[in-house]
Amino acid sequence: DDDDDDDDDDMSFKDRNPLSLSVPRHALNKLASEMEREEAKERKRREDAMTMMSRERRTTSADENNNINNNNNNNAHVGRRRRSNDDASNNRIDNVFVDRNQPAKLAFLTIEDLKKKAKPWREFFSTDHLRKSYRMPRTREEMYVRFDRNVYEYLGNYRRCSWIIALALLYKKPKAIAGGVVILKLYEVLQVLGQTVAIQDTHKTVIQFFVQVLIWVVSIVTRVFASLSMAVAVVFTMLGLHAILRRLDAPKPSFKKGKRVSGVVWETKSPREMNNSNNNSNRGGIG
Repeated sequence: DDDDDDDDDDMSFKDRNPLSLSVPRHALNKLASEMEREEAKERKRREDAMTMMSRERRTTSADENNNINNNNNNNAHVGRRRRSNDDASNNRIDNVFVDRNQPAKLAFLTIEDLKKKAKPWREFFSTDHLRKSYRMPRTREEMYVRFDRNVYEYLGNYRRCSWIIALALLYKKPKAIAGGVVILKLYEVLQVLGQTVAIQDTHKTVIQFFVQVLIWVVSIVTRVFASLSMAVAVVFTMLGLHAILRRLDAPKPSFKKGKRVSGVVWETKSPREMNNSNNNSNRGGIG
């Protein structure tokens, strides 16, 4: 009887204790398997979330790379277009295309080029549009190109201008002109002596020496070289300034509008002809 009472006390104690281990083993196994499944689901959900985040990051980075590449391509295209525009603008001087690889035209002058006829003086001096025809060069290259092309194009005009300026400077110095003529004749004598075979070499040498001394004396007395040097300097200065200041795109004159000098238009008829025509018209009206 005492043992039965102890068992009743034990059962009642287990029933009353909430922390008692009276749960069956199969229930514990079921609970553990459910917890493992939940943990597996949570782990899989986290892995899926990490995979999605990595995919989104890769997609975002790919989009960013594509945008960067597109921007780089656009920038490169814009840069190439700007460079091409810059090259095109750099190859133009006075709105005229200039090939930088082409050598200077004055380096290939021939005898035929030196014999070119002068062009109309209105076109050479650009008297119709003075403001549009002359300007200071901005760069050294522009100055070289203007000088090369203007001199080559208007070589006949520059040749005539050089003679006119030289004669205007030397006409007050007849001694220098006479000395220049004498020196040219003496140089012709030296050339003839060099080609002559009849005279012995020793005599030829003595004659050439005396002719050279005579040329030297004439040049000192007449000061021909000083005068010619000054004339050449003035000619090159004036014509060089014109060739450098004249634009390559200077407007051509319009010969249909009558004569034009320094921006002033002249009528095709002279004042005398206009007066005669007016007088004739008045006489006809009176009669």
